[in-house]
Amino acid sequence: MFSKFLIFFFFFLSFFLIKVAKLIQNLTNKPNYAKEQYMLPLNPFLEENKERMIKFFNDLCEVDDFHEQLEVKILIITIHFPKNK
Repeated sequence: MFSKFLIFFFFFLSFFLIKVAKLIQNLTNKPNYAKEQYMLPLNPFLEENKERMIKFFNDLCEVDDFHEQLEVKILIITIHFPKNK
């Protein structure tokens, strides 16, 4: 019984995550949803929030100093996971 629930849960979760990924991909491509009929109800929301989404994706991709960030991450990794001799 529990295994059937887990199978259903993971199937639903994967279906949901695929839809979210598709929505994010469509947001970045900025199309209208003529091809995807089930996404048509999202058009008004997307049009109202277009500038916010563009700013969000630009902020997400912006890195101040890539090499400095990389050095900090390497330092954190070496502190938390030191090599055993």
